[in-house]
Amino acid sequence: MLKVLEKLKELPLYRENLGWGLPRRGHPEGSLANHIADLEANLDKIQPLLLPGEAERLLLLIHVHDICKPDAWVGVDSDDPHNHALMARRLLEPWCADPALLNITQFHDDGYILFQYYRRSEAMRPRLRKILQAVQEVELFLLFFLIDSCTVGKRREPVDWFLLAVAQEHRLSERIQQARHLLD
Repeated sequence: MLKVLEKLKELPLYRENLGWGLPRRGHPEGSLANHIADLEANLDKIQPLLLPGEAERLLLLIHVHDICKPDAWVGVDSDDPHNHALMARRLLEPWCADPALLNITQFHDDGYILFQYYRRSEAMRPRLRKILQAVQEVELFLLFFLIDSCTVGKRREPVDWFLLAVAQEHRLSERIQQARHLLD
């Protein structure tokens, strides 16, 4: 995965987009470069909980997941070709044959989206099941969700809601709650 990360970092799009972003609600850090630095710090905090190979995979996710935001449309679903997460997945596909990483890249914001639009409705269950099936490695997906969601400026209510929703569909190990605690 580190070779893939190096290829990503060599892309002009990657280097150009690092400076994108201004401080805003949910992202007081502003630029993508600052966001990546915050997420790398979160990765360091949960390092003792990780299984072999997970740190490298999470690091790649940290660097790729939002890098296409400057060229994306706001408010489109993760299966829309103009969605930043799907664009990031497509950027990663030529070098990465790991279906879990590709799907986690694409669906990384869907926990928050489900919270935003479906938190009071069981109508979200089929979509949640579809996402969990697609990501394949639910714990890696949740670890990245926590890394990305537990930053300064982001509310914790969506995080706790999503963890509970996933736990109703998929048995979670204790390390997910430990990671949640370490990132608080």
